[in-house]
Amino acid sequence: VDTICASVARALGVPLSPGDAVAQLGHALAARHETLIVLDNFEQVVAHAQATVERWMQMAPEARFIVSSREILRVANEHVFELPPLRLPAKTDDLNRSEAVQLFLERARTVRRDWEPTEAELQSIGEIVKQLDGMPLAIELAAARMSMLSPAQLVQRIPRRFDLLVDTTRAHPGARQSTLRAAIDWSWKMLLPPEADMLAQLSVFRGGFSADAVEAVIDLTPYDGVDSISTLMMLRTKSLVRAYFPLGDEQATRFGLYESIREFAREKLEHSDDAEGARRRHAEYTLQVTERLARNAEGDALSLAILDIERENLSAVCQRALSEAEPNVDALRAVLALDPLLTLRGPFSVHPLMLQAALQKLPPDSLAEKLLGLEARGRLRQARGKLAEAEADYTEAAELAVTLKDTGAHGRMNSYLGGISRLKGQRADARKFFESALTMLREVGDRRMEGRTLSGLAGLLTEIGDVDQALALYDEALSIHQQVRDRRYEGITLSNLGVHQQAVGLLKQAKVHYQQALAIHRELGNRRSEGISHINLGDLSRDLEQPGQALMHYSSALTILREVGARRFEGIALISQGALHEQSLDVKNAEKAYLEGLEVLRPLGDNRWCGLALAGLAAVHALTSRLAEAETTMAEATHLLSEVQDAGFLDALDVYRGILEVTRARESRSPSESRTLLARAERRVEHAESSQQPDKMHPAGMPSPADRSEHVRAALRALKAVLAKSV
Repeated sequence: VDTICASVARALGVPLSPGDAVAQLGHALAARHETLIVLDNFEQVVAHAQATVERWMQMAPEARFIVSSREILRVANEHVFELPPLRLPAKTDDLNRSEAVQLFLERARTVRRDWEPTEAELQSIGEIVKQLDGMPLAIELAAARMSMLSPAQLVQRIPRRFDLLVDTTRAHPGARQSTLRAAIDWSWKMLLPPEADMLAQLSVFRGGFSADAVEAVIDLTPYDGVDSISTLMMLRTKSLVRAYFPLGDEQATRFGLYESIREFAREKLEHSDDAEGARRRHAEYTLQVTERLARNAEGDALSLAILDIERENLSAVCQRALSEAEPNVDALRAVLALDPLLTLRGPFSVHPLMLQAALQKLPPDSLAEKLLGLEARGRLRQARGKLAEAEADYTEAAELAVTLKDTGAHGRMNSYLGGISRLKGQRADARKFFESALTMLREVGDRRMEGRTLSGLAGLLTEIGDVDQALALYDEALSIHQQVRDRRYEGITLSNLGVHQQAVGLLKQAKVHYQQALAIHRELGNRRSEGISHINLGDLSRDLEQPGQALMHYSSALTILREVGARRFEGIALISQGALHEQSLDVKNAEKAYLEGLEVLRPLGDNRWCGLALAGLAAVHALTSRLAEAETTMAEATHLLSEVQDAGFLDALDVYRGILEVTRARESRSPSESRTLLARAERRVEHAESSQQPDKMHPAGMPSPADRSEHVRAALRALKAVLAKSV
């Protein structure tokens, strides 16, 4: 108290007389209206706040005090203003405007005069200040190391922050502000035993925690009558725990530790008797909460957002489980809880590695968990176009479902196998799988998978020309998606319905459904489906003869699909781009796109799209006077498409064959042969634009090939352009 009084007395220029120093200063303050007193680093003497500052505030109500401290004073009429860490760069272009980066540069120039960082060094500095949570002391200590290390070298050493961040220029290296460890250790020593114990246990969390999580994970039973939430609030008032609102809702407060404090607390936990217990409680709570969220996360933006908040905690559970010597199910449980998030938002390169490692860690007798892991891996492989590997996973999972007598799981596997068979052009098998799946899924009441299966079956019926039944199934699927709030598949089914409508020439309706689907995919952060939507919109723009718009959508699609590793759809986007270039007779870019698309799709065994690409490529070869090569390529296209029996693609192939005939007519020395070839090409145009005779499935007559397929229309535009040029 004497020290505080002496400091204030010097600031006021008031000599201290014998007697009650606090009272004497109170009278002095009362005599000065609107006096402002600044007390810095008050946490060293915060226990005396009531005896000094609070008394002065009562005696001199006109005086104002600004007190800086890591801990609130807990005096009457105290108004707390939190001083957050320095502002971090949110994006690359924010680096120079970030307060944290500016402080680093300012302090670095005291040891490297006139230094100007390169762009790469700025990127490293941005990473340094992020890892240091924008804490000024840590940034200053890191910048001081620029006399010996480059920014890139600092980034590599930040994980060893307590050894790195030492100020060797101070006269007393052990002083409170001379090292990061000393600064945090000083605060640690000021804690009561239950507060220190809680802070150590809190280090098991990564990426923050809720009050509920604290009550479930933190064990303070050795301290009779100590409440975990009250102790958390005490740590909060001492600036060792931060509070934030990740969802923007101040009713949903989340707490966290700055990484430097967490690392210090982790060291303390490792030297305690409860380290393993804290990790076990953390794993059990995290898995329980996130598994519940993951059930609906694919179709619900809020569940996805909350799951994303718990991403780091789940990753920590997974990493710890993988590092254990014994097999366990926790690693796979964590990956499966993360699966909706990783599937939709990534990181896409990490997902298969985590899943594979978790499957390998499973105990041999964990059949139910293995089934779920195989299902997740099959979906992941299918999304990346690895159909054979996905089929093997689904088949093995179906066998496990039979062993476990799990009808619902068996139905899901049959639904997935129906999708694989459809992609392989095995339509009869696909229909059997879909219909079997529907029977099983309805038996167990799995409405979510029933809706998804109906959407897949509708797509299959569209391909075989059963238009009316396909539309009815799309409507039924959409109704189920909406009932069970499966937003992800509501978006996918809207896209598929748009494809169906575009194929039959209902372009305005298709556009509406494509745009609705794209909005849903963006709402969920579903990058893969967003990329596919851009392909659909590109195809629609191509149909509307808006080449600039089409190219923009194809470019966006390729960027996204390469990011997520969706190889099959990357190939489809390239082939669609090739057809766009071909219809404007840009043969150089058309050939490039077709060849790139084939390079992507051939290893995946997608004969359907490879066949269409080869048909278009054969026409390009003909247009560049490589007729022998064109005939060989066309023969390969015919072989592939005859195997898969896709009517729309076969009709497009027939039109592309007309381009070969026009080119041969140009080069023929026989006027008679030339006229015959041109007439044959014109008949192909007429056939593509003519409706067909009524049959049992189409009593009013079947629409023309061009009215049923945008691929036929694209080929027709190319053929007509070639014919017009010939004339």
